Amino acid sequence: MKWCLKQANRFRSALTQSMLALTVFVASSATYAQAPITLEFAIEPSYSQEQMQEVYRPFLSYLEKSTGYKFKLITFRNYNSYWQEMREKRGWDLTFDEAHFTDYRIERMEFEPLVRTLEPGTYVLASGNDLGAGNTTALLAERITTMAAPSLGYALLLEYFPNPMQQPDIRTNAASWLDAVDAVFAEESRATMVPASVAAAYPNLYEIVRSREFSGPAISASSKVSPEVKAKITEALLKMHEDQDAFAALNELRISQFVKATALEYQGSGKVLKNFYGYGL
Repeated sequence: MKWCLKQANRFRSALTQSMLALTVFVASSATYAQAPITLEFAIEPSYSQEQMQEVYRPFLSYLEKSTGYKFKLITFRNYNSYWQEMREKRGWDLTFDEAHFTDYRIERMEFEPLVRTLEPGTYVLASGNDLGAGNTTALLAERITTMAAPSLGYALLLEYFPNPMQQPDIRTNAASWLDAVDAVFAEESRATMVPASVAAAYPNLYEIVRSREFSGPAISASSKVSPEVKAKITEALLKMHEDQDAFAALNELRISQFVKATALEYQGSGKVLKNFYGYGL
């Protein structure tokens, strides 16, 4: 009898310890499950790093509220550093890129475009003086301000001046596209190459040429991001223009709305990068 009682007590003790361990495991699992997912979101440097934090704060706040995920904004000093980091295949979860970078990521880094801006990617070569439509020769040896290589604006500007002996004095010290326009009005440059959406905000800029259209800048996701997370982010972005509180965030970025994006829309756009160091590596 004593032996049976002893065995029963041992069984009860083992059962209690097992239940306690199970309770701790379930509690730990629940805490882990409730921890928000944090995603690194890299944005191409169309503003200074300080401005990027300010400009994109409302945008990321909307995404966090809509998805329940956390987003860490990854910024860069300039396009040169962005291009270098991209070629080294940094493992960011999400990116917001113009067409040439989007295509590069799709082809070489297995990224998937989720949404794009409704507005196409178009650039304008403009001046503070009326030099005449299409008169690019008026800018030979003149100073033009734009953003650094390999931004899409810089790449497209070179297409108008393919002969190195007949190129303007291209300056790439602008910290943003707005700074590039300011250089013209400050008479530091004769012309500027900026996105059409930026040029449209300045009626006193005279358009010389307008580039061909690319699909709008896209938000893309790394292959390591789960389909469920991609779907939730996509849904939130496609509905963003319907949210009155999010209107200011879109307006700040000169975007009317996001639409669904496909890889096919960007096919071949990355070829404008072929003349820049590192593309063939």
